[in-house]
Amino acid sequence: KAVVSTQSTGKEEEKSSFLADTLLQYSHSGFPIVNKEQELIGSVTRQVLAVMLEHYHDQGKEVTYDEFLHHDPSYRQKTILEQLAAGEKESIVSMKQYMNMSAVSVPETFSLHRTYVLFRTLGLRHLIVTDSSNRVVGMLSRKDLMGHALEDRLAGVTISKAAEE
Repeated sequence: KAVVSTQSTGKEEEKSSFLADTLLQYSHSGFPIVNKEQELIGSVTRQVLAVMLEHYHDQGKEVTYDEFLHHDPSYRQKTILEQLAAGEKESIVSMKQYMNMSAVSVPETFSLHRTYVLFRTLGLRHLIVTDSSNRVVGMLSRKDLMGHALEDRLAGVTISKAAEE
């Protein structure tokens, strides 16, 4: 079974306060997007979410692709996210135009060795872990596969499996 860190998922349409709060709470570089049935449909990066929310806060509209390409992250970004998380300028944001619909994911039963190979060969920062129904159960990051982090997590799995037997 894969080593999984807990993760917040977003929906196709989400409140700006929820998105801002998610960015403030989690340090992951990417976030899974799910449909109404909680099935994985894509992912969005932290950078895209931050730029999109900052642009919305400043201009009251969604950012276009050209504007996104020419946007420099603001030193005010954390302040803006805190204001949005508190409910200022609340709106519903459609994730469809911002998400990667080809997000890489693995089943929760995927081999740890093969997962490591995927990270190395594809240069991934994060990998979404799903169950047999394609529902998100977590997210793996590069840090999760580093030697000491992996050994600590596997030790817990070994102890809990021994207790079950």
